[in-house]
Amino acid sequence: MKIVITGGPCSGKTALVDKLFEKGYEIIPEVAREIIEKKHYSKYLDRYPGEALNLQLDIYDMQIEREKQIDDYNDAQEMSLKNGLEKIIFLDRGYIDNQAYCKHLLGYIPEKIKKSETKRYDAVFVLEHIPFEDDGLRRENESEAIKLQNDMISTYRDNGYNPILVPVYFTSKEENIDARIKSILKTVNQLYSDKQIVDKRIMYKTYKPVLESVEV
Repeated sequence: MKIVITGGPCSGKTALVDKLFEKGYEIIPEVAREIIEKKHYSKYLDRYPGEALNLQLDIYDMQIEREKQIDDYNDAQEMSLKNGLEKIIFLDRGYIDNQAYCKHLLGYIPEKIKKSETKRYDAVFVLEHIPFEDDGLRRENESEAIKLQNDMISTYRDNGYNPILVPVYFTSKEENIDARIKSILKTVNQLYSDKQIVDKRIMYKTYKPVLESVEV
């Protein structure tokens, strides 16, 4: 079971996904952040459409590869699970996010990224915008961040998903993260009440340190 956590810039999604990791849940960290940090892409991609296109293609390729690695790993582990059990993987953005960013940066979606597979995710949660903070990697201002949040919602809908908006509950960062996680987990259990969900997680071992199984 793959659950996407998405939203515009400065929505708190990475902090939330990191907290899920601390709790023992399996995650796929944000690919875009890793690529931008490693390859030193410019913050001002709107001025360099060729560089913006290369970035989005790099993100798409790595995102699909990461998800494939998770699929292959879980397929190999499937025999160790009892019938009817479901594992949860939380993703810090899905590959469909690329489409929204392409529309924003390029004004169009490249054919490679436009080609959507059969529904790949079981649920999509969009985190509502929080007060803007510049982390040194953000290219967008606050108004662009809000527009991107709305673009994420419409793009996922265009691809057949029904994204669920997760509001800001508290001004305190930690309280807000905890409340959002509680809301997301409650919704997942309601959506899939007919399935027995595995509570013990094994971390995505090629990117983050391996956690021992944790009861949540």
